Amino acid sequence: MDLAVRKMPFEDTDKGHVLMNPQDMKALGVGEGDAVEIVSSRRSAVRVRSGDVRTGEIAADGVTRSNARTGVGEMVSVSPAQCQEAYQVTVSLAQMLPQHVQSILQPSAIKERLQGRIVGADDVVGMRVFSSRVLVTVVGVAPRGYAYVGQSTEIGLTPPETETYPLRFTTYEDIGGLDAEVEKVREMVEFPMRHPELFDRFGIEPPRGLLLWGPPGTGKTLVARALSSQLQVTFIHIDGPEVMHKYYGETERRLREVFSEASQKSPSIVFIDEIDAVAPKRSLVAGDVEKRVVAQLLALMDGMNTQSQVVVIGATNMPEMLDPALRRPGRFDREIYIGPPDSVGRHEILRIHARNMPLDSSVDLGLLGSLTAGFVGADLEILCKEAGMSALRRVRAAGQGRPVAVEMNDFLASMGTVQPAAARGLRFERSSTRLSDVAGMQSTKDRLRFVVENAMKIQGDLPEVRTVLLHGPSGNGKSTVVKALAGEFGLKFLEVTPAQILSGFPEKAVEDVFTASRRNVPCLVSFNRIDALTSAREGGQSLQAQIEHELETSSKVPGFLFVATSAAGKDLPGLPASTFDLELEVPAPDLDTRKELVRKFTSGLEMDDSLTVGSIAARTGGLTSGQVIAMCKKAFVLAAVEAKASGLGHGIASERHFDFVKEASLDDPKRRRIGDHDLVSGRGRGETCQENR
Repeated sequence: MDLAVRKMPFEDTDKGHVLMNPQDMKALGVGEGDAVEIVSSRRSAVRVRSGDVRTGEIAADGVTRSNARTGVGEMVSVSPAQCQEAYQVTVSLAQMLPQHVQSILQPSAIKERLQGRIVGADDVVGMRVFSSRVLVTVVGVAPRGYAYVGQSTEIGLTPPETETYPLRFTTYEDIGGLDAEVEKVREMVEFPMRHPELFDRFGIEPPRGLLLWGPPGTGKTLVARALSSQLQVTFIHIDGPEVMHKYYGETERRLREVFSEASQKSPSIVFIDEIDAVAPKRSLVAGDVEKRVVAQLLALMDGMNTQSQVVVIGATNMPEMLDPALRRPGRFDREIYIGPPDSVGRHEILRIHARNMPLDSSVDLGLLGSLTAGFVGADLEILCKEAGMSALRRVRAAGQGRPVAVEMNDFLASMGTVQPAAARGLRFERSSTRLSDVAGMQSTKDRLRFVVENAMKIQGDLPEVRTVLLHGPSGNGKSTVVKALAGEFGLKFLEVTPAQILSGFPEKAVEDVFTASRRNVPCLVSFNRIDALTSAREGGQSLQAQIEHELETSSKVPGFLFVATSAAGKDLPGLPASTFDLELEVPAPDLDTRKELVRKFTSGLEMDDSLTVGSIAARTGGLTSGQVIAMCKKAFVLAAVEAKASGLGHGIASERHFDFVKEASLDDPKRRRIGDHDLVSGRGRGETCQENR
């Protein structure tokens, strides 16, 4: 029976079996746990189990595919196989393992892990030791042919002659959340290497180079390693900064040696990590060394023999810094973006990294996947390690040897210690404020809530609103309601001030903010006082154009929300009227809002019987929300100052205190003092704070 090879679910990897559809198993005449032979470029036998696989397909892990010399998407012939119990199996380690792992791998431990496995001469068998994949090569089997390891089988262990496989043998099952990207890479590299004759028949030149770009930690190097492991080709890894030498000609000589070795050991993959360090833009570098290195790399890629089956893969997180001459067809034929995973991808990555961890029933990896927006694969790996360390600390606290499982609280606590790579340099926060905490502004809050619910498709199918402008006088609570909106819907929140943008290179700062925000969706980005950025100034046109461009680009990204605040009205110089999807005015607080503010900020404080919430609110007519709050605070500070001066224990606020605060101009230093006391700080002349004495 001919079947198409598919990836194995990672839970079933390294267990020595393949998965087939029950209907195909019945048609083939095999049952659960029977032996089947897989024939491609090589013959191999494994046990078969029924699984969630479509008819006409067979799911095999990376080690099984390597034994059969086949790949994902290839057709293989599957037939029943006969095997008996082996009385002697000799194996050798296929990797140079750490000493603590080698000490465990005695014949008895290997036999325990291979129990029931079907093996053949020259097969490679994968097994798990701790959290690592360990590969052993089957040197010999008695009787000859296919046999399984049973209770009476003797295991012999011989020293390895050479290191056949790398210590970190990576398969496609070890990569989560990048199915579409891996498929593009396979199409560019794996298919031409497995079937070069098809390219010759169609007169197509195989690709020479591939550029993987994206944020650090998203899996660029992992994809390249998995590709070389599955193809079983020579893999030469070059770290960009390491190849650079200070002596004249040394870097060029090293590159020539690498390409010569790759050509001699073809098929091979040359992987250049941080390639921007090797081949930066020649127009931006002043030194002669970098320019010579770029020229040498261009010459080497142009001089590669199309029949030598050498592919160059470059990886960078700064593609804009790469010399344009490399980014043309014939050198790097295609550029593939390896970005942060979505919630489904994060769930898959968490399952991969947590598969060997003892998880408590409270752990919900699907929920963690939705809570870790902006986390890349490397961040999620560290998150699992930190959660494991948290559980180990409980073991130490409770006494050594006590069994313990990793709980959901361990993961949640570790999330506060792991800074996502996509958010480094910017402070994305989780707001604890809710819309109910904001006094008044009911109409504004309702409209903003409606905007988010439609943008997140919580309800309704109306046109999505991604960008909102809140305008009105300063102090009316615009910034507060934006932060509360993020807290209400559990969105990551980034507040940007004019000072953050205008210090340094404003256009680049704006680009960095929006780039990081797109990688951290769902999120809410707030530009506080955007009118300060768009106001006319020297060179301001380019900043305004940058903001407009980034808003247009980001507004197409699902999960991205942008709310700007302005104290100068809705007409922003340099930005067209159509920039924002919605414009909302935040007016001065009405009487009901002022009452709510007064009630909130006078709660628990002592007032004279003549004062009520309504009478205080009536005195605040024409004030902004911020001024109402300040008036309440300063009136009680003034009452406390007078009480201290007169020797009374507590200050009781009265109408006189509120009237004085309202009349006093706190911007005038002469009106800030009452006698010897400062109205704001509450300290007398020459008096210091208690904690500073």
